[in-house]
Amino acid sequence: MKVILHIGYPKSASTSLQNTLASSRAFLRSNGILYPESLIGGNATKHEEILRYLRLNKVEKLVRLLKHEVKCFGDLHTIVLSTESIINHLDSIDASCWRRFFESLKQLGSLELLVVRRDSNSFLRSYYKQAVINPSSPLVSFYSTKLTLEEFSALPEIKRLLDFQGMVSKVKDLAGSSAKVFEYRDGVVCEIVSWLVKDVRFIEEEDSSNVSLLAEEVEIIRQLNGVVVSEDERNAWFRLLSYCSPFGSRTALTLAGRSEDAVIMDLESDWLLHIQPSLNKNLGVDDDKMLSIANKAYQWLRAFKRFNLTDKSLREEDMMFTTLRPSTFASLEGCVSRKIDNSIKDSSNIQLGRGLFCSKQLELSPFESVNFSSWSDWEQDPLNNRSWQWRLNWLSFLSYLQAYHNASRDNEVLSFASDAIQSWLDTYLETDTSYPFEFIWHDHATALRAEQLVLFAYYCYRYAPEWVEQHSDFLEYLQRALMVHGEWLSKDSFYSEHTNHGLEQARVLLLLGTVFEGVQAHEWQELAISRISSELDFAFTSEGVHVENSPAYHVFVFKVFLGIIKDYPVEVLGDLAKQFNQFSAKALNFITHILRPDGKLPPIGDTEQLPTTDAYREMLGDTKEYQYFLYALTQGKQGVAPPVLNRVYPQTGYAILRDQWSVKEQYHKAFHLVAKVGCSSRYHHQQDEGHISIYAGGEDWLIDSGLYNYINKDPVRKYMRSRLAHNVPMISHASYDKEFEHRLNAWEVTHYDDNPPKPYVCMRIGVMAPVLHERRVDFDSFAKLVKVSDNFEGNDEKLRNVTLQWHFPKDKKIIVEDGRVQVVSPVGNRLYIEFEGAVPDNISVVKGVKGERVFSCFSYKANTFEPSQSLRVLFKERAVLKVATVFEFELGEP
Repeated sequence: MKVILHIGYPKSASTSLQNTLASSRAFLRSNGILYPESLIGGNATKHEEILRYLRLNKVEKLVRLLKHEVKCFGDLHTIVLSTESIINHLDSIDASCWRRFFESLKQLGSLELLVVRRDSNSFLRSYYKQAVINPSSPLVSFYSTKLTLEEFSALPEIKRLLDFQGMVSKVKDLAGSSAKVFEYRDGVVCEIVSWLVKDVRFIEEEDSSNVSLLAEEVEIIRQLNGVVVSEDERNAWFRLLSYCSPFGSRTALTLAGRSEDAVIMDLESDWLLHIQPSLNKNLGVDDDKMLSIANKAYQWLRAFKRFNLTDKSLREEDMMFTTLRPSTFASLEGCVSRKIDNSIKDSSNIQLGRGLFCSKQLELSPFESVNFSSWSDWEQDPLNNRSWQWRLNWLSFLSYLQAYHNASRDNEVLSFASDAIQSWLDTYLETDTSYPFEFIWHDHATALRAEQLVLFAYYCYRYAPEWVEQHSDFLEYLQRALMVHGEWLSKDSFYSEHTNHGLEQARVLLLLGTVFEGVQAHEWQELAISRISSELDFAFTSEGVHVENSPAYHVFVFKVFLGIIKDYPVEVLGDLAKQFNQFSAKALNFITHILRPDGKLPPIGDTEQLPTTDAYREMLGDTKEYQYFLYALTQGKQGVAPPVLNRVYPQTGYAILRDQWSVKEQYHKAFHLVAKVGCSSRYHHQQDEGHISIYAGGEDWLIDSGLYNYINKDPVRKYMRSRLAHNVPMISHASYDKEFEHRLNAWEVTHYDDNPPKPYVCMRIGVMAPVLHERRVDFDSFAKLVKVSDNFEGNDEKLRNVTLQWHFPKDKKIIVEDGRVQVVSPVGNRLYIEFEGAVPDNISVVKGVKGERVFSCFSYKANTFEPSQSLRVLFKERAVLKVATVFEFELGEP
């Protein structure tokens, strides 16, 4: 047995390593490695309890806990422990205690130390920032420091920490063990894990969860440390700053979440006017930027105090002067009346409402039903699915109950619905974003819940006037709750700018600004229009393609914009309709081309392989682009065949190639290839740079993975998002940059020709540093032949293994023989695969899921998946690799 003890260094990827090891426990155990769950406190992933037991001089108990856990698992050969606090607190614990600890670990097996070395200047800056942020502690004298970086670096404790060799040698002497040293750099966590276990394909490195604050934020906090006395006040200042600056540090945000409104009310805003520039020059502070943050915080705090100065009861009374408009108000026709009418006529809504009210079966489509008992637990998770919790907390079931009430005319249905609303509001209306459950003041859920409450209120006014008279107090409460939702949605700090969630927030804020009367409502309306205009500029590239990396989100966001234009009159929208018209034809054209010959969307990114719907006739029905879309949607039965076969979108990173726009009888058998070159934003992305999907002869051949779900810790979801799930190469000793922004700029379409019959696209992909990957995709539409040419070269001359991956559905039979591959479909279609250039060292096929190990699977619909097959073509130890994969299809006659 071997015991590996990771001792730090602090601020050297420790948290990322610990998170990665903790999330991969099952896989590590299957390889004989234990990352113990004992000695970890709370929700952490590091073995911080080691330090507590050492301070209490309870080394024996510490080792007993470890031995007990080891006995629970057989076939172990390695135990891995990790806490950077060993370096942090090396001098604060007696040397004899350390020796007893190390000797006790040797009772379990041979001991080896693991340490990550970071450049001293980089380490000092990062460690200093953390020392400024951390709350004061009797164990660490320099936490919450008010020292400048120069003064801090002169502390004896810091000088010792900066002596990497001295500190590590001291631990080695105390432990009587050797140390394995890794250099801190991008991909160091992958290097460490590959040192522990050779097969790291199924381990996904966790993102760093403790992002460093800006130098300007740190300097404000440092000056704050010199004047603040209580921790409560300090936390309140942290919360204030979090509203006015990026504030990415997990520690800082945790402290901010502990603050209370009452303490913020007592803060002295004038202090922010006395922030001093040029005091901490070595930190690299941009004085103008720092003073801008301070001024923004000053303005925010003054506004916060003005809003909260009046008594709560008076504020509620003031809210009553902002009243809901009558349902006959002209501007409500599209955004309220039409939506209610469509919802209550929906037969599935009626059925779901009947099931909930009569049979006590709560079915939040598209999920299966669960037994309903009461409206007392809004944080339940019966299906172990975040999306289900999200739907519950935006009260999606209200539309079901309205539809069933309209069908049954039983007013008890409305009382049942109002009980649900009252329960949620009583429990959460007075909370804020510090509440620990995710979906209470979730950006998207808050918007959708507000919309549901608006539609419920207007439904009652229109279809149940007698019930309204009997429940006037409840409807006044609901109206006040809508004002609270409006306040949340109008906050800049709550607004998720330039995301589909932010668009939904702006859309519903526009709704609230329209249904309410008064000055506040008018301000909401103007703010919403401004935000929607900004979202429109950001959401689609100049090519008319949505930036969130998934065809489904292109369709969804396009429909949201379309709905806004359709739902509101021009006097509300202003120039927004004109702005929308400038890109709508291009956006519809993308849907036309991306739709597969079977009428479904390809499961690229977070997309389900399902048909889409026609939401465009009313607004775009008189355009030629709509006729082209209709031809693709109806598989040639209606509309006009588009004049263009192939589309390449170099800015957004798509290439869509086909052999023909077939007549309706043979439409589904056309050849359709989609290449995904790179990602355009961090939202709904997957690691699919260079992926290729092929549908031909009425069936799938090369497939993508799909959505599955949004539970990031689910091993299948992790697989779906990883490179393993896509038709992209796996490259050893290469990894993604820790900074996501690198991915946005590390790919390009270098050149292409979209003219039939032989279109091609060339791409350069540099996301897997330090390897440059060039891929060219040629399509001969007459011969039904696809040639994928790949060139790989690292900038360090290191030998690497490269594995080409090609995923196929489970119904295909894959035959590997003499370096050639044949793929046969159940209907007799065939695909022959050959390799030109470099000769593969190995060709193999893996399938399905075994335990928590996912080899190849596919999800065509959310929350479901099925096994698939991955053809893996391995090239060993290559400094440079040039290979072409030729796919020659033999398809039956139409």
